[in-house]
Amino acid sequence: DEALLHLPAYQKYKEFDSVDISKETTSQCNNLGSKEESDKTLCKKIAQNLRKLSTLQGDELKNGCYYFQHWFYEQIAKTYYDGKNKNNKYHVGEKLFDIIALFISEYSKLEPCRCYEPGKPEDWKVEKYLHDYFKNHQDIKCSNSSKDRCEKYIQYVTYINSLFPEKENKCCDGEELDEYEFCEPYLKCENKFKPQTLLTQLKTELQSLGKKPEAPREGGTGGVEVDAKAKPGAAGSEGAESGVPKPAAAKPAPVKPAPAKPVAAKPVATSPAPSERAPAKPVAAKPVATESAAPERAPG
Repeated sequence: DEALLHLPAYQKYKEFDSVDISKETTSQCNNLGSKEESDKTLCKKIAQNLRKLSTLQGDELKNGCYYFQHWFYEQIAKTYYDGKNKNNKYHVGEKLFDIIALFISEYSKLEPCRCYEPGKPEDWKVEKYLHDYFKNHQDIKCSNSSKDRCEKYIQYVTYINSLFPEKENKCCDGEELDEYEFCEPYLKCENKFKPQTLLTQLKTELQSLGKKPEAPREGGTGGVEVDAKAKPGAAGSEGAESGVPKPAAAKPAPVKPAPAKPVAAKPVATSPAPSERAPAKPVAAKPVATESAAPERAPG
């Protein structure tokens, strides 16, 4: 998938494919029993890549050879097989195995690059996929990826997870490699590298990515009202700063005129003032004098 082409393993195979063969002179490439230029080109790529690998040392050489093996088996499978069966050009493929053995006899340090003819394309394919997964492992992250790429990663690791158990049973004793010689070129047994472990992590990160699209709005300097509404859907720190205070001070403020109406209604309270003036009438009303006559009669 194109979404995975940036990962380290695919970049390494790209180097094998694009090696400069303009100066490659291995004579065996002219005696393959084939007139097809594509066979000669592949032979020269094999020779040139082995020459380059022969300049490496230690783990760099060993890991380079493992890449070379998987790249070579893939070339054999897609060129000299039709599905699971060898095609009528397989005799050319056999000579390519011989050329690798010839280079190893010349450069003994290339022994880790040895490729064994007995095998099945379907096995080569599974082992290559697993090898590449472990090489790509540390670069498969959703935390700094788009949602679309994260979903591609999950599809990829889900597929790898379907291949892993059978090889784990064959190669691993707990977290240690058991069949070291045959399994090291494509497998790691430590729990931290297991596809199921990474798959769980990616799914968690994908959920976080689902919340992130709203987060950029929090940083906007435009409509404050819109941001405040968007914040309940986002978990950003700015939401806590601007989102919560704004609804309390800005939006509800226009609603609180309802309590203000009693304040405005106080004029209504002044209209009942006549009831307050009613007690004032006895004080100010002149007819009090006539009413006071009644009290004077009372003593009489």
